[in-house]
Amino acid sequence: MRVASSRSGPKRPCSSHEDGDHGLGVRWLGCGALFIALGSAALAAQTPQPCAGDDCQNLRNHVTAAVTQIEGEKGRFVSSVRQLIQAITGTYGDEGPLIAAGVEEMARALVGWDQAIRAYRAVLSDAVEPQDAHVALAGVYLERGKGAEGLKEAVAASGLDPWRADAHILQALAYDLAGRPVDAARALAKASMLSVGNPAATYGLAERLIAIGDEAGATAALSRFRTAQEKNVRPDGSARASSAPFVRVGLLRQSAGVAPVFPPAVYARGLALLAEGAYEKGVAELRSAAARDPLGAYDPKHDEEARQGAMALRRADLPAALSHFKAAVEQSPDRADARRMLGVAYQANEEYAQSLEQLNAAVALNATDDRSRRALADVFDLTGRPQDAERVLRATVEAFPVSGGAHYQLGLAYQSTGRNTDAIRELEQAAALSPVIGQDHLYDTIGVLYTTDANLDGALAAYRHRVQVNPNNSDAHRKLGQVYLEQGRQGEAAAEFVAALLLDPLNAEAHAGEAQVHLRLSEYSDAERSARRALTLRNTHATAKYTLGASLIRLGRTEEGTRELEQFQRWQADALVQANRGWELKLIEQAAQSKIRLGDFDAAALLLQQAVSFQPDVASHYVSLGLVLERAGRPVPAIDAFRRALDLHAGPEVHRYLAEAYRVLGQDQESQAEQARYDRAKADRFRERGLGR
Repeated sequence: MRVASSRSGPKRPCSSHEDGDHGLGVRWLGCGALFIALGSAALAAQTPQPCAGDDCQNLRNHVTAAVTQIEGEKGRFVSSVRQLIQAITGTYGDEGPLIAAGVEEMARALVGWDQAIRAYRAVLSDAVEPQDAHVALAGVYLERGKGAEGLKEAVAASGLDPWRADAHILQALAYDLAGRPVDAARALAKASMLSVGNPAATYGLAERLIAIGDEAGATAALSRFRTAQEKNVRPDGSARASSAPFVRVGLLRQSAGVAPVFPPAVYARGLALLAEGAYEKGVAELRSAAARDPLGAYDPKHDEEARQGAMALRRADLPAALSHFKAAVEQSPDRADARRMLGVAYQANEEYAQSLEQLNAAVALNATDDRSRRALADVFDLTGRPQDAERVLRATVEAFPVSGGAHYQLGLAYQSTGRNTDAIRELEQAAALSPVIGQDHLYDTIGVLYTTDANLDGALAAYRHRVQVNPNNSDAHRKLGQVYLEQGRQGEAAAEFVAALLLDPLNAEAHAGEAQVHLRLSEYSDAERSARRALTLRNTHATAKYTLGASLIRLGRTEEGTRELEQFQRWQADALVQANRGWELKLIEQAAQSKIRLGDFDAAALLLQQAVSFQPDVASHYVSLGLVLERAGRPVPAIDAFRRALDLHAGPEVHRYLAEAYRVLGQDQESQAEQARYDRAKADRFRERGLGR
């Protein structure tokens, strides 16, 4: 869990120095320069007890040791969770012992974490004032997932010092863990009154009011947030705020741009419990899941061929991996996971027919493991059989409703064929199952699909969820603001653009959005300033250019505004030309495909040469041309096309095409060299990203 807040109210003698008005996470503790931080938790207190000399230093040392121990045990637990998530994908087939060991390490880390908290509690009473000790303990209890204990400490702190906004924010986070949004909203309302400039309080209040259906109250809270935070934006558009002013409850950070990672279905319940903060129950469920997992049957003492195959796969030696996994299947033909791993090795080596055979056999032998089914769908997709992939995934989600990965793959399959309604349904099912990482990316994808379908209410819900899981992502706030703007809700849009700029003052899109809000509200001078900031950051921003021109005209600066609008119109005309060329290119490619289906490869080659002339720096055009020339029996110009594609950084599969073209010409040495390059590229690709999900 990540926790942060602030405190307002009178200072006391020998008080701490705060890091601005935005965070609990950094404090000074003691009558000296002892710096303490534990993640983003409220670990250190504000006001030390009177102390002097050796006694004061001893207290500092004890508190430092306790904080270090908490940090170490928490880090040990989180590290074990991350290692478990990586192991349960079953990418190499030998992860069974690693999974079991990882779960036990998590259990030991929880014990150590609790011991560290007890030690911290013992030293705090001597080192700080009681209200500060309660705040610090509330923070560590919440990070530990102990909501009831955290709430008790936070309530005690606010009872002793009613002016502490941070105590009320911590109460709200505790209520979040307990699923009590009304109480969380009530606590944040108090916090926002005590510290109106605290974004965690004012913005957090709006989020909780949205959760309980109070849109009017949320709008008012967002207005207060905007008013309070606009002062943090300097005239040049930069901001003074912390990089992480907003708070959330969660074990793992949700980062932008990271694809979702879902566990196999057998582990879904255990990881869901961890996400809820129920760490002991989660560990117990994960221990039970590991015992049921087919990977648990792997025994390195008796499965020598499987062990050697896994080792070869780990070093990306695909021929050796295939050899050992084939032997493992011969020894145990009825063992599903041996079949699965042979299928995985064939997939890595791009021998897709053999991979399909083995993965189908694995599914038939063990219908309770969704890994084989999802891998089977992957291979169908790779071989251009989307209908078969869809069939497998539909059967998987029916058999394993909690398989978020299957829902996600099915959603992407629907998206690729333009079936947005079906895609949204499956992706929302996946999101409801809370991927361990990648929630930001998932909700962004859903938001894009809703926007494509002009469903602004759906997009609004998706982008609100995105902000909730990753509140310190500037782009998430900016996109949410854009949806509000398109709905005509200028006040909420302005608040989100302010939030985006608080996090990233260089977000040109947010400045442009802010300019649009000002223009709609007839705040023309402000619109001009925001539009110019956007154009300073991106001098070809069309929306900002239009807003600038329109604002200048309304300010009576007609000549200047007309020049800006004329530039905007030229950009629009250029964009239209590019769009028309794109359509023409698409028609050429469609005509080429038609000729290929008819077997008229010479005609197809002429058409693809037109595509090359349209976009001479696009590698894929040369690859397509080379393949058609090869099929037309013209290997020499095909080689030239493939070489040009490599110059333009085409993918490694071009080496395979070159190997075949050289073989046709009888140039065996060149063919073998290209095949070797392709084989190395396959190994590198597997080494870099693996095949497990």
